[in-house]
Amino acid sequence: MVAGFLRRGGSASAPALTGLVRSNIAKWTTRGDLQSGLGDGIGTLSQSGQSLPILLRASSSTAATAAANTPNHLPPMYTMTHEVLRPESVAHDGAVTMTVGLTDRALDLIGDVRRIDALPRAGADMHAGAPLATLHWEGFKRTASDELYHASWANVSDRRGMSLPFAAHVLGVNARAVDDPYKTVTPGAEGWVIRVLASRTALEAATGAGGGVMDGVQYRAMCEREEEEEDAAASRSYP
Repeated sequence: MVAGFLRRGGSASAPALTGLVRSNIAKWTTRGDLQSGLGDGIGTLSQSGQSLPILLRASSSTAATAAANTPNHLPPMYTMTHEVLRPESVAHDGAVTMTVGLTDRALDLIGDVRRIDALPRAGADMHAGAPLATLHWEGFKRTASDELYHASWANVSDRRGMSLPFAAHVLGVNARAVDDPYKTVTPGAEGWVIRVLASRTALEAATGAGGGVMDGVQYRAMCEREEEEEDAAASRSYP
């Protein structure tokens, strides 16, 4: 890529290639008391009459724990503004508990997160598009500078919001991310910022045509289009 940001750490693996998100949401039913997402609990995952016990933890490792115990766990979902949604459990009514974080592409675009504020309180009901948090970031922006294709780097800082294209109920925030976002906010499962609960109806609408939520295949295709457009724009900027 000709233009972009330099940040710490290596790039994460590409989003997993997944099938239809909605069919996965409909397929699984999870029961268990997470006490608003803050406590531990034992749940059961049912499919085709078979019940599998799973450990539901309030820590940011919940998604990894569920994945290790269930053969067909719900895959990550992605938004057009580069949030990654990692389902942790599905209630009997189809409501999905998930964490919200940033993708590798999001961090490539901004740099490193230095401060998080404007977080909603636990228990808040957020409408689609409502701001979930403000992330203050800084990074080094690479730009073309001369006819020899030398590049210059500029130290820049700004802020970006986090939001969801569907209504959700806030269960809690990642205290580690708030305390030390520079080390904690990463593309990995541990780097989430907010945990929310979304109804099955809201997710089905959001994963439909034009709903703003994509599976891994769709998201990767969107990122590739964006990068191609950025490369073309950077090439045109050379003298």
